[in-house]
Amino acid sequence: MDNNSVLMPLVVILCGSLGMINLINQRIAESSLQYGLCFISGLLVAFILVLVFKIFINMKNSQGN
Repeated sequence: MDNNSVLMPLVVILCGSLGMINLINQRIAESSLQYGLCFISGLLVAFILVLVFKIFINMKNSQGN
């Protein structure tokens, strides 16, 4: 299993989630919820990045064995 076959779907999912967040922010851009959404979207992106990092480390460990 090469890295590209794993990374490409993750990149697509990440871009898709960012696009959805942008869409939501534009729909309620004039309400005070925008700041809350920016905070939540930031947490979501951080969570996804941590998840990707953990998967990457697990793959490297399993390759070592």
